[in-house]
Parts: sequence; structure tokens; C-alpha cells
Amino acid sequence: MRSYVSQVSPFVAVYRPGIGGVVSVTARQVADFVTVRAAGCRPGGATVPKALTTDQVGQLRVGLTCEPDRLRNEAMVALMSRLG
Repeated sequence: MRSYVSQVSPFVAVYRPGIGGVVSVTARQVADFVTVRAAGCRPGGATVPKALTTDQVGQLRVGLTCEPDRLRNEAMVALMSRLG
């Protein structure tokens, strides 16, 4: 779980929601962010994160906010946990 947090935290710091909690991020912004981050990595240094345990998935679900996007987020977590 720390790996996910360490990868996402810098992105969230740049694109954190403003007043009202709404943020709009384009695919281009994500690609640019990843490209800049990858520039400092050595070739072959990337590893695929391990699947989350059942307990970690449960913790992730508990951490979902009650925002309107919760249903979509729950569905995505369920889909990703099934895919492993």
C-alpha cells in the first residue's frame, strides 16, 4: 500500500482539489506528470506492484469518501481487486 501512496502523493500534491473539492485532470496532464517522473528512473528499475490483500482492499473501501463518486470508486476497487 505504501508503494501506491508514494506514487500517488506527488500527483495529488500538484492536482489537489480547490474550493468545492472538484479537480479536473486531463489525460495529457497525467501523461506529462508520469513522463517527468519516469525521466529520473533507470531502465528496468520499475516493478509491477503486488496485488492488495483482502484486508487492504477492505481498508481502501473504508477510506472512500461519501462523495457522489463513491459508487464509481467502489465499482473500480471491486473490479481491480477481482483482476488481482
